[in-house]
Amino acid sequence: MANDYLSDKIKKLNEYTPNEFEYRIRLDANESPFRPSAAMTDRFCEAVKSADINRYPDPYAKELISKYAAMHGLDPENVVVGNGSDELISIICNSFLSKGDKILCLFPDFSMYAFYSELIEADIISYNKPDTYHIDFNELKEIIKLEKINLVMLSNPCNPTGVAYDRDTILDFVRDIDCLAVIDEAYMEYCTRDCSVLSEYKTYPNLIVLKTLSKIGFAGLRLGFAAACDTLISGIRKVKSPYNVNMISQMLAVVMLDGYDEIKNNIETIVKNREALYNKLVNLKNDTYSLQRPDGNFISLVFDNAEKAEHIHKGLLENGISIRYMKPYRVRITVGTAEENEEFLKTFGDLI
Repeated sequence: MANDYLSDKIKKLNEYTPNEFEYRIRLDANESPFRPSAAMTDRFCEAVKSADINRYPDPYAKELISKYAAMHGLDPENVVVGNGSDELISIICNSFLSKGDKILCLFPDFSMYAFYSELIEADIISYNKPDTYHIDFNELKEIIKLEKINLVMLSNPCNPTGVAYDRDTILDFVRDIDCLAVIDEAYMEYCTRDCSVLSEYKTYPNLIVLKTLSKIGFAGLRLGFAAACDTLISGIRKVKSPYNVNMISQMLAVVMLDGYDEIKNNIETIVKNREALYNKLVNLKNDTYSLQRPDGNFISLVFDNAEKAEHIHKGLLENGISIRYMKPYRVRITVGTAEENEEFLKTFGDLI
């Protein structure tokens, strides 16, 4: 009987299900493997002691946004913070799409773009990436024009493929389309090439750039940022709830940004570990799977049949190592510490 109360749009949704397995080594959620240092943790504790937890948090997260904007050369008035990029994606869909409007979603890409679009009953126009995952942006432009798309959303570097598109390619695309473009740069800190378009957030009236702290060591704080021109950021502010980001997350993020050199060192270590892991996976593949050189903090493997992918996922899990299995053919491995990567490789090599 309970299902009778659900609307049709909810009944047809596929629930997002994070991994909840038992594991010794977790390489499934694209988090940083590094906890904050003891010194930073001490500063966290001091900050929490001063929290007026009986009061509502700053609705505009002024101190946090000011520090984040200064770090990236942004105008604080053009930045909004949310509970991870997920909340901001939801807000953007509600701000700029109505029932029956069209959103262009690329596949594979971050599944929540389509999820939040379905919630508001937008029409999802799909673009399936070629096997190399290198998008033909001219083809995308034609689809946008032909289908009269209202919004296009894509991640760069892409989750789950790991492929990044250079800055000029993205800017040429945004410039040439007559719709809103949301570029999600959740993994850009790990990209060693010039691919970010964040600095152009005011140049293009149809551009929103998303960022996050989740992938660089602070997934538990659930903090994402959106930067855009005055008109677009005003629309986002109108839709977000007044006190959407809690006080403790704001305070701890301020401490983290003050100690960003530590985070930067961790990012550099992860990039180094990624390159070592990638090279060893290339040597192991023996035509069993394909992979692209990654630009995020993870590596994506595509097997030639579902049984092999499932075998790898199950075998690793039986050895206490959790990776992300994306049915039917893909597994995604988050880059861990050097020790975690070596243990993964040993078990993976036996299974392969």
